[in-house]
Amino acid sequence: MEAKILKTGTTNVGILGKDFVVLAAERQATSGGLVAGYEKKLARIENHIVMTKVGAVGDSDVVIRFMEGVARRWRIDNGRPIPVRAFTTFLSNIFNANRWFPYFTAPLIGGYYNGPELYSVDAIGGVLKAEDFVVIGSGGSLAVAVLEDAYSKDITPEEAIDLARRAITASRKRDVYSGGPIDVAVVTKKGIEEKTL
Repeated sequence: MEAKILKTGTTNVGILGKDFVVLAAERQATSGGLVAGYEKKLARIENHIVMTKVGAVGDSDVVIRFMEGVARRWRIDNGRPIPVRAFTTFLSNIFNANRWFPYFTAPLIGGYYNGPELYSVDAIGGVLKAEDFVVIGSGGSLAVAVLEDAYSKDITPEEAIDLARRAITASRKRDVYSGGPIDVAVVTKKGIEEKTL
């Protein structure tokens, strides 16, 4: 019997502001053309980094647990939180080392160290540092049009939350693999604030 690959999808959005990062993701988990359930796709890594889940849930969960350990170990060894760039580079190296048998995930990473930072990491370790916003997932092409139209460099956290909501809502209308409630995390110098829309 031949194994059948089931289509999965999601929509994850990251928006960079002057002194904050907003990450947002809808909750729908799919297996082929079916809604398998609902899964929170934002993971708090300590109190200054948020990572999204995208792709295979099992792979995303394993990577998140591993990276939580990396962040804790860094804090123990160095007496301070891990810089967002170092965290991202470590994850990139893990993905690249496993490129022949990749983890089926490509998360967004948003955090605040000496300032706000936003990255996307692909399944073989490629890193994109965002200067404004980034989207990933099956609904990304629908969400990006909303972001392109309304993003500005002086966006406020409240405006960014609303923009992320509108972008994901646009994807949920046309992408059958995106749906459910929208989780949002705002990362600032003070820490992480989360809400569900």
